[in-house]
Amino acid sequence: MTSGGIMRLVRVLRKISIAIPVCLFLSSNFAYSDQRCGATERWAVKVGTDLTADKVDVTDITPISIANANRLRDVRSQIKHGDNDTRLDEERTVYRIEGTLRLYKNEADRDYHLVVSDDSLRYSPGGTARKPTGTSIIAEIPDPRCYMGKYGDLNRRSVWDKQLRAVREKFEARFPDNESVDEQVKVRVTVTGVAFFDRDHGQIGRAINGFEIHPILDIEFHDSDMQPMTLTIENRDRRNLLANSGFEEENKAWRMSAGVIDAAGYPDSSRGSGKATLGNLGISGTTFLAQTVSIPKNVTSAILSYRLRVKSEEATRLHVAKDTLAVQIRAPAGNWIKTVAHHSNLERGRRYRTHQIDVSEFRGRTIQIYFKSVEQGENATAFYLDDVEILVQ
Repeated sequence: MTSGGIMRLVRVLRKISIAIPVCLFLSSNFAYSDQRCGATERWAVKVGTDLTADKVDVTDITPISIANANRLRDVRSQIKHGDNDTRLDEERTVYRIEGTLRLYKNEADRDYHLVVSDDSLRYSPGGTARKPTGTSIIAEIPDPRCYMGKYGDLNRRSVWDKQLRAVREKFEARFPDNESVDEQVKVRVTVTGVAFFDRDHGQIGRAINGFEIHPILDIEFHDSDMQPMTLTIENRDRRNLLANSGFEEENKAWRMSAGVIDAAGYPDSSRGSGKATLGNLGISGTTFLAQTVSIPKNVTSAILSYRLRVKSEEATRLHVAKDTLAVQIRAPAGNWIKTVAHHSNLERGRRYRTHQIDVSEFRGRTIQIYFKSVEQGENATAFYLDDVEILVQ
């Protein structure tokens, strides 16, 4: 190799020796920027990276009911606009609340948004036009990888880091198939965590005064999904009054809008090959499915049972029930008697869920079981129904 060639090789090697650490530096920066998750508004207070989080005594726990949590003094007016770091005195209290977990959502900021209700099982609907019910609160589980939020110090960690990691692991062990949409459940829980007061932006489950548990420091699950009352009926004693409950015999026994029953519905059917699909129009309109049935007077109980899966193009982040499914009781002539259940696009999920409703009050009567979907616009919502039964004992 000539002296000129040697010099060129040296220059190349020098460039490589400089480029390698630069590449490593850029790679490191990329990894950090990938962790720029979470949110911005009062994020440090929400996750315990604010400068006064260490003043919270996590050993001093105050039990409180959901009703009384909704009655706490509303202090949101004390929070100055744009102040994302100040923790109010009222946000230095740790509360313990018992209730029923009604739904959860893995949100865009990677929090798990939990809605916990009182024994009424009712919770505040989404949207600012609809008032909070006073029967629920929100509790949040942050992602430990997102303590810094969008703009926070990458080197700071929550003062409750150990607890937050443990509660996140416990929740994901209980709900391993967590999705980005609202998952409806009924699980008795005890939630322990730090008080936080959030502005009203139409959150599902919000308290009247903006009170939340944020973050959750511990969660206890007291049972699996609450068992429906029909499960107390012995299998050998119960019988189903509805014909063609699984829609395996095409349109037999049912009245419906055109194309509702699909006897070759796999893989979207719950079991077998048949299913009924209400909605899924993609335009404003309604569809229905109905069957007339006589419930004997001498039965001790009558339970309407059905499996439902909701598939929707609506944006669940808005927490607005735009497309709905009503489960109704009607007279044989079609006159409305009672609506016994409501469902909406907010229940979107990958699995069928069993719903069971006591219709014993209609013993000795002939009625219609009537499902009616209403869609509002171009984003379609499909309500898949299967295994529709009236179980009597």
